[in-house]
Amino acid sequence: MVSAAGAITSPLLHYGTCQDVYLSCDSSGKHYALKRIYREDLEHLRRYRNSSGRLVRQSWFADLRRSISIQLLVQHERCVRCVCVSGFDLHMEDESAVGNEIDLVLEWCECGSLMELDSSAKIPHIPRDVLRCIAHDVIQALDYLASIKVAHGDVKPDNVFMEASGRCKLGDFSQSQMMTSDGQVTGARGSYYFLAPEIASNASDSYDGSAADMWAFGSSLWMLYFRRYPLRDPLSAPMELLANIAQFDIDNELACVRAAGESIDPEFESFIRGVLCKDPRSRLRPQAALSHPWLSSPNFAAAAAYAEGLLSGNDVVSV
Repeated sequence: MVSAAGAITSPLLHYGTCQDVYLSCDSSGKHYALKRIYREDLEHLRRYRNSSGRLVRQSWFADLRRSISIQLLVQHERCVRCVCVSGFDLHMEDESAVGNEIDLVLEWCECGSLMELDSSAKIPHIPRDVLRCIAHDVIQALDYLASIKVAHGDVKPDNVFMEASGRCKLGDFSQSQMMTSDGQVTGARGSYYFLAPEIASNASDSYDGSAADMWAFGSSLWMLYFRRYPLRDPLSAPMELLANIAQFDIDNELACVRAAGESIDPEFESFIRGVLCKDPRSRLRPQAALSHPWLSSPNFAAAAAYAEGLLSGNDVVSV
């Protein structure tokens, strides 16, 4: 049985606004990712949500309980699962009993995330047959989440993690929400660049959580497939970025790709058009996406070879 208290932590893998992630192992030598969340930082973090037309400050305690409860709920092989939590109990009635450090022991994916979207990040060269496998795995995760009424809320390459086998898992449920019985959620969560048009345009107080996740997945796939952003600079001012998302025109974007001399596989074009459909009611859903011809024959042996190359430090040639 793994316990956060008994875990041995070593290298710092990632640091964030309110948390650090360490490589950890238990007494048997099995590795995990230990996410350490700092209460003091949470208390000083200002998060707001739209409530009846007013901006109100969110309770960090309620926000933390929401994210941890969903992380513990999620149990699927294509999602990063939480093994245990220390410093926080879902039965706590208020913040007084919360520890100074909250530890989440998570499954460890040896190859890490697909990329980190920051000012210095370069879009990685990932062979397209490997991208097909990655897409298959992420959509399996999204199909499962839709089945248990969870909206991930922050699908992006940073939150897709690859195992040594080449298979991928969707992780980081800090922005996730439970959907209503008809699939609705409220509030703009996650990274602005991957918000769906219906969120960016602020057309409604609520929106379809699974459809929004599929749009974010489609934006991520576009980036990795064409090695270019489907919108302007992802680091541009938020209001400009939201306007660009609301005005997104896939015909224009595909024309730009072709103008750059890129040929587009017809099956992929059909797939990406379905996922990046601006109308959430007509957008390709996870189950339908898994049946699409572009995903019909994922080559997982290619994904395994790609992961082996990453772990050995060898250059991986894009095709």
